[in-house]
This record gives sequence, structure tokens and C-alpha cells, in this order.
Amino acid sequence: MAHYQSGKKETSMIPKKLVSFPKFLIISFLMLFVFFLVQDQVYAQKIDPKVFKSLRYRHIGPVGNRVTSVVGVPGDPHVYFAGAASGGIWKTEDGGIRWRPIFDKQDVQSIGAGIYKSTDGGKNWKLIGLEKTARIGKIVSDRGYC
Repeated sequence: MAHYQSGKKETSMIPKKLVSFPKFLIISFLMLFVFFLVQDQVYAQKIDPKVFKSLRYRHIGPVGNRVTSVVGVPGDPHVYFAGAASGGIWKTEDGGIRWRPIFDKQDVQSIGAGIYKSTDGGKNWKLIGLEKTARIGKIVSDRGYC
């Protein structure tokens, strides 16, 4: 590829646009770095440490030992279901502020002792299979069936 510089003809195998690309990349990176550096200084809030003294520790989430699985409802950011390792399924409809058990009326409490299905948000449950199992480690479901 040929181009002229100071009246002399020079030949180069690399197009001129590609030669300037690293400079563009470096300048862009530096501009982004400066932007983020300045942004932290401009938008950082000063919080008085006294504010934190009024906060107190509280338990958040369903009562029990640990949660083994959580699922949300697409399109509703406030509804979640949680399965506890100690047994039971819990539901929140206010983004996790209050939780209530929704599986207590079933004959089993162990999550994994059979497959149960609810089509009304946990009000009613139906045993749909694998009732002779004690523990189920993982399930892959067919959305067409469920």
C-alpha cells in the first residue's frame, strides 16, 4: 500500500488506519480511566459513622439452618421461594422482608423425598413421582411437562 509523506513515496504493508488503531485504543483507555477516577471523587457520599450506630443486627430470610435453593418469579421482583435444608419451602411476597412456610401441610418435610408440584404459588401441592426416594440431588425438568 503506497502513501506520500513529505513529497516522498513510501510503501507499507500495513494500512494507515490499522497503524493508528493502538493510539486510539490507548487514548480511549486513558479517557475511561480518568472518567472512573473522577467519578468516584465526584459521586462519593460522606456518611456520618453515627448513622450505623442506630442499625441493629436482625435475621433476614426463612427460619431454619440454611437455604439450599431459591427461585424467583419472572416479572415479579418481590416473590421468591426458598427450600431449606432443615425441611420445608418458604415464600416471600415482599422481596424478603417476611417469609411464610408453604409446605407444612405435606406428609414430608425433607426436600427431595419425592417430587411435588404446585400450580397456584404453593397453596396446594401434588405428589407427582419418585415417592420411594429418600434424597434427590439434582433434577432437570422438561418445561413442556411441568
